[in-house]
Amino acid sequence: MAGNDEPDLFGRLAIFPLPNLLQMLSSQQATGKLLVCYGARKLQIYLRQGLVSFVHSKPSKLRLGEYLVAHGSCTKADLDKALSLQKLEKKVPLGKLLLALNNLDRKTLRDALRILARENLYEAMMWPMGEARFYHRVTVQLDDLTLRLEVDKIILEAMRHLDEKRAKEQG
Repeated sequence: MAGNDEPDLFGRLAIFPLPNLLQMLSSQQATGKLLVCYGARKLQIYLRQGLVSFVHSKPSKLRLGEYLVAHGSCTKADLDKALSLQKLEKKVPLGKLLLALNNLDRKTLRDALRILARENLYEAMMWPMGEARFYHRVTVQLDDLTLRLEVDKIILEAMRHLDEKRAKEQG
């Protein structure tokens, strides 16, 4: 068994692209954290029994608060209040603070988290190089906000996005 900082699986994305790694981990019904790095970008993908349960990206072009405000799910004032509280409660995720302040309902938050997770995964699947490390049995706490996204569906949707992007560039 690997030590705390030593991955159980390591690969270069130029040789083992992210869709292939995710598909392999999904088919093995793996549980753990897949850390994918490309330059300054880092994407943490948590899997539970082969399903994507949580995704965290740093830095992120797609920020939860900005997404919620842009889509009318909460106000800028609500977001600012939650962000101020988050400075005091650093370990409490923004979404949970918005829920606690009654600025958002659980379904809206869960839907936003799913959309942002997919978008971050689609982008990472296009990275031409980088590194991936898988840490077996590293998990996040499960609750009703856990995503449970099917890897095969994510990969198909990412390929559709890529095809659309190529068509726009050629057209």
